[in-house]
Amino acid sequence: MLSDRLIKVFVGPPRKGQRPYLVQQTLLASASDYFAKAIKHENMGVNSEPGVLRFPDDDSGAWKVFLHWLMWRELPSETITDRLAVHCWILGDCYHITRFQDDAMFELLECFEDDGAEEELIMVAFQQTPPGSKLRALMSEELAYLMQEELTPFDKVDPLLNGSNFAGELLGALARLRSSGDRTIIYRFRRTDDGQYPWKEFMVGDGAIRLEGYARELRHK
Repeated sequence: MLSDRLIKVFVGPPRKGQRPYLVQQTLLASASDYFAKAIKHENMGVNSEPGVLRFPDDDSGAWKVFLHWLMWRELPSETITDRLAVHCWILGDCYHITRFQDDAMFELLECFEDDGAEEELIMVAFQQTPPGSKLRALMSEELAYLMQEELTPFDKVDPLLNGSNFAGELLGALARLRSSGDRTIIYRFRRTDDGQYPWKEFMVGDGAIRLEGYARELRHK
């Protein structure tokens, strides 16, 4: 059947000998409306290529994780770094794959539970996300904590203050940090005094309910 055909997916800048990922059409279309529409209209345009989708600006590492997730509906957690989790979240945001975003965010929150974010990773996240996104909110909190503890010099923050609406988001995070203390940032999987679980604030889909069991396990480690 045509719906069971394999779609050739090229990721990253075109290069000689580039090999595509082969993905079942129905599986890819089920991931988001974006892919369903892209497949439906693949024959339109001057340079149309039936059965081929190209994403030259995307991160190939994030796509590898996404394709694993698409098949098994879980991330290969043993190979996920905080940087890769950020790129996975960005990929999910670009194509409206909310479950993939939530899984990537959960991995990122777990990474930060142990080590926190580094300035370079915060820069990457802010450069590739829109204002008001959940990833920006998380990175604002991480940077606010670094600044409060004087773990990062201001000259590393200054480039972010020029554009991207970063200043407002950072000031908001600093205000929240000062009013609630650092407990909600360091221990996001633990319940706050008012009965809330901070990690749930960073979910964009059904992750707050779907991932509760995993969060409970982390709380009891």
